[in-house]
Order: sequence, then C-alpha cells, then structure tokens
Amino acid sequence: MKAGSWSQMSIFQDRDNNLIGNDQLIMERWKQYFYETLNIKDDVAIREEAICQEPEEKIEPPTKEAWEIKRMLKNNKSSGLDNTV
Repeated sequence: MKAGSWSQMSIFQDRDNNLIGNDQLIMERWKQYFYETLNIKDDVAIREEAICQEPEEKIEPPTKEAWEIKRMLKNNKSSGLDNTV
C-alpha cells in the first residue's frame, strides 16, 4: 500500500434514513431502490392505458390549398422580420 492512501468505506441510508455500512445491507437497499423505481408492472399498465385511449378530436387531412402553399415555401429558410417566408 502506498503511503497516504486511504481505504474507501461505503455508507448509505436505508428507507428510514439510518446509516448502513454492511455490504450485504447496501446491496439489499439498492435492490429495493431499483425495484421501486423500475417497477415494470406499473409502467406497462400506464403505457397500455395511454395507447388504448382514442384521440379526443380527429384532425382533417390537409386541403389542396394547404398543399399548394407548402409547395411554394422555400426549403431551409427561416421567416423574415414580418414572420413570412
């Protein structure tokens, strides 16, 4: 060992804010933390609920006039001072 080097000690807090230093208890706390944070069942239920919902209003397809206006716009240009292209 080099002179002046320090060994590292890991100390974490459990749910009740008590300090834990035992490696086994620290690993158990990480396991709890990730289980709570990444609970797959809750995430899947939320995603399925969001996917299954119907949109509240349907958007009409663009009209011929809108397509003509889009065709006349310049590509890769920002709007001018008066917000027109």
